[in-house]
Amino acid sequence: MLHRICPLMAQSGHHHALKQCPLLGGRGLRQFGAIGGSSTQAMVTHNQDYPNSGSRPYPKEWERRLLLPDGTHIFVRPVRPDDDDLFRNFAKGLTEQDARQRFFVPKKELSDADLDRLVHIDYERAMAFIAIEESSGTMIGVVRLHAEPNRDSREFAITVRSDFQGHGLGRMLMQLIIDYARSLSLRVIEGRTLYENKAMLKLCREFGFEFLIDPEDAGVTILSLSLFRGS
Repeated sequence: MLHRICPLMAQSGHHHALKQCPLLGGRGLRQFGAIGGSSTQAMVTHNQDYPNSGSRPYPKEWERRLLLPDGTHIFVRPVRPDDDDLFRNFAKGLTEQDARQRFFVPKKELSDADLDRLVHIDYERAMAFIAIEESSGTMIGVVRLHAEPNRDSREFAITVRSDFQGHGLGRMLMQLIIDYARSLSLRVIEGRTLYENKAMLKLCREFGFEFLIDPEDAGVTILSLSLFRGS
């Protein structure tokens, strides 16, 4: 199901996608959709203390254990500085179609700079939750919220590995990032997706997002959700 990562955009027709990318927290490719394919195993631990990312401590209170409708146990937690291998293997699992729909190009490798931006975030300005299949220790999804300067909205991005699409994980990650945004008293979250990404559009429609065609690219849909009544 969903959204954003890195650079290689010169060959893409979507020139505006070189704008700031929330999943990277810097300038890079805009990601639009779910990640697909398999993933090699990366072992993770859940009960350690980690150094601060930015000025705010690791927000352990946002860790969650979820159960998908098919019985799969998922551990969801904020991203940590030691998650580079999880992200590297996650990206390698992209199919070419997923890479094109999500990043606009067949990008399946992340550079060291990409990985550094993905795992080192300032919790004061951004949040990323990663979903890990507990039985294998592999990363199967990520959702991110990135601050927009001088605005009371933030831009979100969601990615779910293709073999976990349709299992309810995208919906759970969407609800989590909405809950997190509301905890910050944000009024609006926004995102973008390719018009052809019907699964993303369907999910956002069910959550009450408003749709607008991107004035810079008719093939891209801007998504906007008001989080509080009257906003």
